[in-house]
Amino acid sequence: MKFGNPDATDEEITHALESSNAMAFIKKKMGEDGIDTNVGQSGGQLSGGQKQRIAIARVFTKKPKILLLDEATSALDKKNEKIVQTAIDKIRKELGDITTIVIAHRLSTIKNADRIIVLNKGKLTESGNHESLLEDYPEGTYTKFVKQQESAEAQADDEDANADPDASPVKQTEDQKREKSETEGLKRQGTEVDVNMMDKINKQDEEYEKGVKD
Repeated sequence: MKFGNPDATDEEITHALESSNAMAFIKKKMGEDGIDTNVGQSGGQLSGGQKQRIAIARVFTKKPKILLLDEATSALDKKNEKIVQTAIDKIRKELGDITTIVIAHRLSTIKNADRIIVLNKGKLTESGNHESLLEDYPEGTYTKFVKQQESAEAQADDEDANADPDASPVKQTEDQKREKSETEGLKRQGTEVDVNMMDKINKQDEEYEKGVKD
């Protein structure tokens, strides 16, 4: 978290994590260690969605004038995408005067932008906000993307609505499985650290007692 601001206090870090919707999983899965939890090298014990929320939390501690988001939700499932997108939307509301440049293929990430620029083979082909692009370029690239993604989302919603309620439970998403596995890993890691520390202490005690006797 302090990569964003090395001087950030615990209170500022906690507020940033709450703003990025990260505090919920920290309280639920990190146990008593909370923000002091060891998450492994490069955050290896965190899922993709958790890493994204931590990264966004750094924005709230850094408070930059310019923010670049490159495919911020591309690797997330639908549930985590909504959570991360909500956190992104909070950035402007809480930080105010900030310019955000978003590179994305998922339209939900850029739909509310003041200006959307469409690039095709390295060339600028369309420019405007969501409404003006649909109106000015009815056969354009952006309009096609909108129709394709809206159709895909509608189909997914229909499949969910028509799912048999008496059928076996839906399999966990890969992200959920990863989160569960990594949480258990954190707990095991903590236990291993405690055991190793006790071994070192016991060994030091034995050496000390031996030295006194000698």
